[in-house]
Amino acid sequence: MAVPSSDTDGERFINAERFVVTFTCPDPWLYGDTVTETLPSGGTLSITVGGTAPTWPTITASATGGSQGSWIVTMEDGSGIYAAIPSGTTYGVTANCDERSMSVNDSVAMLPPSYDWPRLAPGAHTLTMTQGTGDATITWQERWW
Repeated sequence: MAVPSSDTDGERFINAERFVVTFTCPDPWLYGDTVTETLPSGGTLSITVGGTAPTWPTITASATGGSQGSWIVTMEDGSGIYAAIPSGTTYGVTANCDERSMSVNDSVAMLPPSYDWPRLAPGAHTLTMTQGTGDATITWQERWW
């Protein structure tokens, strides 16, 4: 939903000349707490997401690549975050699922177009580090419709 602004200070012209229209786009969500949990290195974490609308987490870690040259955090539905990290090497990883962006060692990571950005529906979830090691910080903001 977009609402035209009543601001009349913008640039405008008539008769097919240039003009500026400003729209206000209200955020459709109501927000609750920002929650942070730690997924232990190589382990599993059970979390509960509050609210009534899905949320997209941010996952950060000082990640070490596993035997297959990757670091993976997987949700119980099979979706997850994958970073190609050479075996035994430690890189900083930040995956922002809401912004659909990932950085590895502060550089933008190139991802395939079909990259699976996980979201967390309200309720219980289990996250597992299925490749590699390194404590991961999972952060999300609860949302309501």
